Amino acid sequence: MLQSPAIETNLSVDLVDFQKLEIPEANGSLVLNVDFLSSQHHRDLIGHYLMGIATLTISCIGLVGNVLSIGILTSKYMRGTTTNQYLIALAASDSMMLFFAILVAIRDARRPKYGVPVWQLWDDASFVPHLYPICHAFALLFQVCSNWLTAAFTADRYLMICYPFIAKRWCTLRLSKLVIAAVWVASFCYTLPRFYEYVYFTPLPHPAVRDSRLHLPNHWYQLSAMGDSKAFRFGYHLWAWCILVIGLPSLFIAVLNIFLVREINRSIKRMRFEQGIKTRRHETDVMLIGVIVIFFVCQIPSSVSHVMWGIRGYRQEASVPWLILNEVGNLFVILNASINIIPYYLFGKRFRTLFVIIYFGWMKRCADVRQSVTSLNHLLTPTLNRRPRQPSASSPLTPLAVATASGQGRSLPLHYCQPG
Repeated sequence: MLQSPAIETNLSVDLVDFQKLEIPEANGSLVLNVDFLSSQHHRDLIGHYLMGIATLTISCIGLVGNVLSIGILTSKYMRGTTTNQYLIALAASDSMMLFFAILVAIRDARRPKYGVPVWQLWDDASFVPHLYPICHAFALLFQVCSNWLTAAFTADRYLMICYPFIAKRWCTLRLSKLVIAAVWVASFCYTLPRFYEYVYFTPLPHPAVRDSRLHLPNHWYQLSAMGDSKAFRFGYHLWAWCILVIGLPSLFIAVLNIFLVREINRSIKRMRFEQGIKTRRHETDVMLIGVIVIFFVCQIPSSVSHVMWGIRGYRQEASVPWLILNEVGNLFVILNASINIIPYYLFGKRFRTLFVIIYFGWMKRCADVRQSVTSLNHLLTPTLNRRPRQPSASSPLTPLAVATASGQGRSLPLHYCQPG
């Protein structure tokens, strides 16, 4: 329910299919077919465990990780390169996608009950059907942004490594910001129809169930006429999505990545004896390749699910294996957005160093302060614990010693010798 095809689900199929109902003539009450209830409960459980628990948990953890990445990438130590600009935009896009994915996954957070439709579980929370159509569209919007931003920074690294002289002209901060803005605008224009794919509605009671005990929802959502049309599903979901969101960026990334790997291998062999800037550049390249590999692996189940959705539509959800593929595809897309910090940390030595300095530097500062306070206490403790010494007769600075040295044959009381 969060991205790509898997999110494509007509939740109106969760509503009662009156062809699967049996009406006993004895009392006229409406009884749901047992097989229908059992299969629906199994589908609800799959959605609950894969989306309501796994996806929701991974999204929350991934959102924290992306926020930490943004804090490092925007620090004064990392700013100033086009690659960092793209990585910041990618982390921001992934963070927004995870945020809206959390709002979408809330729909499956409550454990389903046998014989209880999903709308009854949320009949006390009208915000769920209100939020779903909007959050679903925004999650897809930022998924499209992430795909093309991944392609953009792949092209940036390709020019930097394979054509460094051309890169001086085209890989500039100003141009990278324009590319990022163009990706966001184009993604919004492409995703705009998705905001009208679902509609919020209040169902009218069916004549057959108006006087029955079946509880119909007061509010829910379903596919709109446009979203449920075969032309929209076949043209937009199957062809437009598979070509513009999956096919072109994946092909673009794959081809450039092949050239990147070959050039990096040649560069390592040719400059093995060099250190410093070359080593750091190679670490950055390996880190970005790790991000790209994760991108490819996590997009495969979602892509297959989306193609099946475009061909068969939501009625394919009657198949439990398809539903599992659908939810696993969503889970992998969320996983892709959540674990981008891992290749940064594993392959980027500079990233690891800054991560420790920025987020755990306070521990060292606290330890330094504690050590300073301890040292100061050690210096002050002998002075504070020493008893005050009584004036002695041999001290040349005490009035008693002065009086004795002047030839007075006896010692004077102490109060006679004190001033004032």
